[in-house]
Amino acid sequence: MFRHLSQRSFFLAVLVALPAFAGWTVSGEAKAAFKGKTTPMGSIDGATNELTVKDDGKTLTFVVSLKNMTTGIGLRDNHMRDKFLEVQKHPEAKLEVPLDAIKMPAGESGSTSGEAKGVFTVHGQSKKDVPFKYTVTKKGKAIEVAGSFNVNVKEHGIEIPSYLGVTMKPDVAVETSFRAVNQ
Repeated sequence: MFRHLSQRSFFLAVLVALPAFAGWTVSGEAKAAFKGKTTPMGSIDGATNELTVKDDGKTLTFVVSLKNMTTGIGLRDNHMRDKFLEVQKHPEAKLEVPLDAIKMPAGESGSTSGEAKGVFTVHGQSKKDVPFKYTVTKKGKAIEVAGSFNVNVKEHGIEIPSYLGVTMKPDVAVETSFRAVNQ
């Protein structure tokens, strides 16, 4: 009986550990956004809806296209994309997370949240063990995911943006959210 129970427990553990996002397709509006503080005071906010999620069975990779990220001011967008992010050379940012670091809600509905670490790459430079927070809410065949972390742009070789006396501080808050449906 003990052996049977162990096999059953193992089987259930394997089911739970199956790729968290396998079969899930991002649907609806996804969003990746940043908020940077400026001196003397103020902030610069930017966002894009170009977010994809890849799952290779071991790692979840959240990929954000930077080519169409906007701040609401055309000249600032051009400076951000062309001069600072250099999107022609480095068109995307990504966060790679071990699949087993994300806890999915059990059952048909529910919510989980937690903290994990991943590898964040932007401007062609990666930083390991970047801590982030996340929430996953499951509603039947759909999940809603939100995550956030902070990044110091200097650690990725990005020049600190400064224009007409307004300088962005190097620490930037990043937030993402998306909805996915199980196919």
